[in-house]
Amino acid sequence: MKRFISIIVAIAMVATLFTILPFSASADESTEVKPEGIAVKTAEEFAAMTSGTYYLDADITVSVTNATFSGTLNGNGHTITTSVPLFSILGDATVKNLTIAGDLTKTEERNWTAALSMTIASTATVTVENVKNNANVSGDRVGGYFVTANAGAVVDGTYRPTTLRFIGCERNGTSKGTELVSGYVAYMYGDVLEMTDCKNTGNVTSDNYAAGFVARFGLDAEYSSERKAVFTNCVNIGEINGFSYVGGIVAHSRSSYLKFDSCLNEGKIIATGNSVGGIAGNLGAKEKLVIADFVRCVNKGEINMLHIGTGKDTYSAGGMVGYIYGNGENGRGLIDSCINLGTINTGWFGSQFIGYCNSKANVLKNSIAAGSIKAIEFATKTFGCVIGCSSHDVTDCEVKNVFFVENDGTVYYSYALKSSNSANRVTLSDYMSNENTKGNITVVRSDELASGRVAYRLNKAAGETVVYQNLGSDIVPVLDNTHGIVYINQGAYSNVVPDPDDKSTEPVDETSAQPSDSDEPNDTDKPNDTDKPTDTDKPTDTDKPTDTDKPTDTDKPATKPAVDEGGCNGCGGFAAAAQVVALLVGVVGVALVVKRK
Repeated sequence: MKRFISIIVAIAMVATLFTILPFSASADESTEVKPEGIAVKTAEEFAAMTSGTYYLDADITVSVTNATFSGTLNGNGHTITTSVPLFSILGDATVKNLTIAGDLTKTEERNWTAALSMTIASTATVTVENVKNNANVSGDRVGGYFVTANAGAVVDGTYRPTTLRFIGCERNGTSKGTELVSGYVAYMYGDVLEMTDCKNTGNVTSDNYAAGFVARFGLDAEYSSERKAVFTNCVNIGEINGFSYVGGIVAHSRSSYLKFDSCLNEGKIIATGNSVGGIAGNLGAKEKLVIADFVRCVNKGEINMLHIGTGKDTYSAGGMVGYIYGNGENGRGLIDSCINLGTINTGWFGSQFIGYCNSKANVLKNSIAAGSIKAIEFATKTFGCVIGCSSHDVTDCEVKNVFFVENDGTVYYSYALKSSNSANRVTLSDYMSNENTKGNITVVRSDELASGRVAYRLNKAAGETVVYQNLGSDIVPVLDNTHGIVYINQGAYSNVVPDPDDKSTEPVDETSAQPSDSDEPNDTDKPNDTDKPTDTDKPTDTDKPTDTDKPTDTDKPATKPAVDEGGCNGCGGFAAAAQVVALLVGVVGVALVVKRK
């Protein structure tokens, strides 16, 4: 009898549950919630937008450029197929949740081309969020999204910067041109550029200045930390091909601060001229300093500097950056917690980190060089360096906790072309044995990379977890924190956290790898004093856009973008279902308890 009563009670509880908890309406009964603003369903309505808040209510095809726009355009998940730039000038604006498709080519009237907008008005703030750009763009100066962004200006006695932000965007189309060509922005005159969680998969081809994200950032002006570009979690997969100044993320920058945080290059990078790098090509120029931070960056791509150097050249290729102009103690590059896995093919200078520089203020730490440096065909001489440098004592650079795989092609710590700077012709073995620099660099075997030894030692020396490694599957340490941490557990490297009472020490390796000087050139191979690099050998400013190229400020919109309020559609149905499951579990539990009694 008791068992019968318990079953009846359980059934009654379930019946009550389904009575109390309403289920969400079926799909055909639900009412679609429209975004805030004015609906745009045709190309004519798109062209009529001036300022305010709009949303696409259909896929549309555009063949006429909207002259000027400020406000918010919510693509609402729709696609605009276009043969022209969508906008001529963007003022204070937000463009989001949009896909751009089509083919844009230069015409007799327009040889600068971009899919989203030709330029950004001076002092404007523009945000581009969740915009997928699949359009193929070609011309002379080409940006996948923008050609230029004007510099800020003084308004009512106060300087107002120009700011451009990309968040969660993806560039998949190709970019082809003759100068300043990139997947996102051709030339950013403006003050602040922020790119977060963005990707470029499209190939970029240019006669000069080519990059996956930005071809050039910064004006020819005095250095200013307020003029800054920050790239966070940005990834280039596309092949980048140009003459000089070629990089996976940025081709060239001047007089500014750049930070590359957790960026990755997997694309092949090719330059037939000077300054090519996995993350950046050329940073700075004579008296135009740059400070650049590369933090937690990885290069997996093949880097190719196909110019065959001679005695006077500073042609260079680097896993992180090809060239940094530092002017002695001013300006520098920071390489912190970075990994190069790519092959550096070079006809002259090559490095797994910094191809060439002019500063002793560089910092290289907590990093792993697991790629290789190789001479291209017909190269008469190459210089595989930790930091390629000519006129300043780069042994004063801060270098610590850095690991190089043996026989990777790195023969020198640094090499000076001019004989009067021969003190900077420092072999890697001499650097590692010098009492003042001993211990800064360690040469390791590939099996030490795979075993966990390097990951453990790097983290221990850094005093924090910098790299991770799933032992048994990761042949090199990684920067991905979803992988395991390497510990010493019962005298062996392990991903298992050791018992607190485990006092075992690191395994002893009796055969430590050492650099080889077998490839060191003899004195007859060294360039003579007449081979001193000159400024005339570097790309000149004549190829760079002048201030007269900047669009005027006359069309600057005045309105501010509206704030979009987000929500969670359909959350109520999931919550109700969760409550049903929880209560059912409780009912079954009660029935089972009663049954046992």
